[in-house]
Amino acid sequence: MLRTKCIKAPMEPTDGLRISIMSRHTMNDGVTPDADIVPKVSYGQWWRSLAPDEKVLGPYLRKDILFETFERRYREKLKNDPEASAAVERLIRLARVITVTVLCVEESPENCHRRILLEVCKRLAPDLEIAIA
Repeated sequence: MLRTKCIKAPMEPTDGLRISIMSRHTMNDGVTPDADIVPKVSYGQWWRSLAPDEKVLGPYLRKDILFETFERRYREKLKNDPEASAAVERLIRLARVITVTVLCVEESPENCHRRILLEVCKRLAPDLEIAIA
């Protein structure tokens, strides 16, 4: 099973393996660890290759591009970047045998890359059980 939730949400036994798919776990300076927002105990693994590229994430967060543009570019990354594509395949294989919860800082998955990632996984593996929250 493949699930998604906010990295700040309480850990639950039903989460299984918690994987952060955030580009960074730091304050806005990009260096200082932000333990208040993302304590290291809130995730088991960090798969940075599934994070959006900073050159797409930055403009989206600054509202220089619309979410639709962000989404299109993130989908392109998952398809065309060899490291990201391999990570998607690895994620699908893993979620077939254990519960995996992918995490990022957004409260809602509506305008979040974790929802996009799960939609891509579902398209590639229609039989995979998925829960977007």
